Amino acid sequence: MLESQSGRLERSRSSQLTETSFLADVNRTALRTFSARASDLLLQMAIEQLTNVGKQLRPRLVYGLGQAFEVDSSHLIGWATACEILHNATLVHDDLQDGDQWRRGIETIWKRFGVAQAVNLGDFLISVAPLPLFESEIEPSVQVAIARLYSVTAARIVNGQSFEPLLNEMRSIATLEEDYLKCIAQKTSALFAGIARGVAIIAQRDEAFQAQIESLFFDLGAIFQIQDDILDLFGDKRRETKGCDIKEGKVSFLVVTHLKNYPDDLNLIRSILTKPREQTSENDVQIISQLFEQRGTLATALSELEELMARVRNAEVLQMESKLADFVRGFAAQVLVPIQHLGNLSW
Repeated sequence: MLESQSGRLERSRSSQLTETSFLADVNRTALRTFSARASDLLLQMAIEQLTNVGKQLRPRLVYGLGQAFEVDSSHLIGWATACEILHNATLVHDDLQDGDQWRRGIETIWKRFGVAQAVNLGDFLISVAPLPLFESEIEPSVQVAIARLYSVTAARIVNGQSFEPLLNEMRSIATLEEDYLKCIAQKTSALFAGIARGVAIIAQRDEAFQAQIESLFFDLGAIFQIQDDILDLFGDKRRETKGCDIKEGKVSFLVVTHLKNYPDDLNLIRSILTKPREQTSENDVQIISQLFEQRGTLATALSELEELMARVRNAEVLQMESKLADFVRGFAAQVLVPIQHLGNLSW
């Protein structure tokens, strides 16, 4: 049975952690989970991966939504931990598949410990990620629902990752945008949407609301991916250099946007993207960068990003939930900070 609004309010007053305390509890829970299931090198790698922290955007998302939905924050630690461990698993495997040697200023797992051990660590993280859910102070039926959501979300992410090598082959310029959107829908948006739906489940909101919040954060996930694609070439992602996506041969939102408007540049862009990574020079990256700036592709991409933001701003669920609207406004602003210098991107 769904919990009443007054019941949620009463429950939320009982135990609310600060965001700092919440994030610390998430890290402690993850480390406890690792220690109980791994030893020696596997444990060392898991700890090193987790402690090389980024913005912790995903557990912050869980916390912020919990505040908006007036959920006891201690009930969200298991879900936030599961999502953060899953995210780190995808980073380990992504770095391996992309050949990235650095992440957040530190050598990546595969570079330091080898390909086989990176595969092992990623598999381990995916396997243990849902375990903290069953330590959560939530009803068993909710635990099961969340665990099922975890499996569905993880499968969608892997499915999206399987699209990426095919996308990067650029087999058909006519379907390039469709292929790109299909890839990021599964690879990136699925986790944002799943995280949000999970918090709504824990908050015991009804199915209709869960679907609305999932759709909203699906779009926010797309916003995050598009800004990340732009950031790679025109900002600082704390990797070894700018233009890693170019060196990895990735079809980014910028590539898609450019070829949609300038299909005659396909051969030039393909000749650079299909080079082996070690043969792609800084001059190659500069050629692509200048092409995107001079022919207005960057400006067009920023404009399309603003249109997607407008769709999020006008989402019906935000008109009905003022606390949710406030959180989404702040969350979107945080996501866009790294590319704010490129244009007037505002809520």
